[in-house]
Formats: sequence, C-alpha cells, structure tokens
Amino acid sequence: MFKTLFFAIFASAAALLACPGITNAEETKPAMTTETNALPKPEKSGLLTINGLNYYYAIYGKGEPLLLLHGGLGTTDMFAPILPKLAENRTVIGVDLQGHGRTALGDRPFTVEAMGDDMAAIVKALGYSQVDVMGYSLGGGVAFRMAVQHPEAVRRLVLV
Repeated sequence: MFKTLFFAIFASAAALLACPGITNAEETKPAMTTETNALPKPEKSGLLTINGLNYYYAIYGKGEPLLLLHGGLGTTDMFAPILPKLAENRTVIGVDLQGHGRTALGDRPFTVEAMGDDMAAIVKALGYSQVDVMGYSLGGGVAFRMAVQHPEAVRRLVLV
C-alpha cells in the first residue's frame, strides 16, 4: 500500500514539475485568437429555429455548398485556419451545434440523431437541396447521422 501511495505522489509531483508555470501560460496566445486565424466576415449569418432550438449559422464564399460541423466543445470558429481557403471556391455553411457556441443547449435530449435531422432541416431552410458535409469528431457523428437519415440531402461525406 505504501509503495503505491509513494509512486502516485511521486508521479503527480513529476507531472506538476514538467508542466509550464502559470506565468508562462499567460505569455502564450492560443492559436485560434491570432489575427491570421480570424474568421472572415460571413456573407450571411443568424439564427434559424429548427425543432425548438435556435441554431447559429454563418455562410462564407461562393460555389458548391459545404456544410462544416465542428467537434465537441468547439464552435465553427475552430475552422478559422482553413475556412478562408475553403471559401475561395465553395459556399461554406458553418453551424454551431446544439449546446455549443452561439446555439443554446435547449430542453430536449442531446443526441447525434436529433442533430442529424436538424442539419438536414437547416440545409433545406437555407435553400439548398443537397450539400457536401464535413464533420470533425462530434460533428463527424452528426454528419454521419445526417447522411444515414437524410441521404437525399448529402452529396459527399467527409468524416474527420
């Protein structure tokens, strides 16, 4: 018992010493907040009421439509480094998923199946019959459910 406790304390102390101090953390800026990684101004943005939730969306660029779905605990802003390049030849539609960013959690259960239905409804409400969809992490699960539940609305699917 003593050896296990000693090892746990030793491992915790080693991990604490290996981490940068609080003062060092303040000196480093997160990559997502630099000017070079800032999102461009959307051509259109707002809230769409879909199945009792007010989903935030933003549209960038012109061309074939691409729906971008972010990962858990993120927002559309996580695509800032790649969004400008994608928007050069595509209409990029970014949506903050249920309970993320500018979209409230709401009172209903939090499921990828429900959000898959919601994404198909958002695409339709924005006037698109079919889109390419790229989802990262949680967004990949939502994109997959959208494709399974509404195959007519998804032309291509990219899961990251």
